Amino acid sequence: MNVASFIARRIAFNHQKSFSRFIIRLATVATAISVAAMIISSSFVNGFQHAISDKIYNFWGHIRVQQFEPLKALVAEETPLEQNESVDSILQQNPNIKQYQAFATKSAVIEHKKDIEGILIKGVGADYDFSNLQRFLTGGKWLSFTDSLYSKQIVISQPIAEELKIKLGDTVSVYFISSANQPAQKRHLEVVGFYKTGIEEYDKLFALADLRLIRRINNWNKNEIGGYEVFLKDPGLMNSTAADLYRALPDTWVAKTIQEVYPNIFDWLNIQDVNKQVIYIIMAIVAVINLITCLLILVLERTP
Repeated sequence: MNVASFIARRIAFNHQKSFSRFIIRLATVATAISVAAMIISSSFVNGFQHAISDKIYNFWGHIRVQQFEPLKALVAEETPLEQNESVDSILQQNPNIKQYQAFATKSAVIEHKKDIEGILIKGVGADYDFSNLQRFLTGGKWLSFTDSLYSKQIVISQPIAEELKIKLGDTVSVYFISSANQPAQKRHLEVVGFYKTGIEEYDKLFALADLRLIRRINNWNKNEIGGYEVFLKDPGLMNSTAADLYRALPDTWVAKTIQEVYPNIFDWLNIQDVNKQVIYIIMAIVAVINLITCLLILVLERTP
């Protein structure tokens, strides 16, 4: 017979009314509430971190492959790279990679009815898979690619559209500034869609356009790109896959996880773990105080 269990049953579940019986049940309920609070808070924090991370991964992939630039931030405009079969072969043969897509970014200013806003245009190709972004589409459609020089369409975020009072089908002026010594290049693009990720840093900055437009503005060759965004089958293998790609890619190419590219967002998400630990500690202290109080009352009640 388990002595501790026998004594606990006799004290907590006896049919005689006693003060200790009430205190034990009250402590049991308080401890159960503390444990439930820890489980709920952990679920909320983990769910929040997963939701934000998933949005970032869907927008940019898990790994970014592009030109090695030690003195330049990867979030700015990229140095062009020539697409080649060796790099494609490395990406295709990696078993952890689900898909990869070419992209390039370019700083610009969007104007509508004399209102302007600075944006960073993300250029994508005709083979770009918009299924990852489909849940972010709030109106209109994604880009349509034609056989012309480039698609004269653009998809902007809902917050930018509301700020500049842009509606679907409106034509906006986009100014590209390459350097201080060159005049800005102006293009008229039709707004065909709105998106909203819920991440203000993205929604206030990015717009989607044709990759060929970026090439034309930058005077790139038809095979030059800014880099690849790589999607993995298992995001948990992000660091190991990036390390494998870094060793396999040519010297001029580099592979970095999206956590390294946007450390500010993921550092902010990691801070949420501190809040979770604080809640754990507080709830654990409450549970321990309840148990100690219960034991003291049991001792005092049985002391002559």
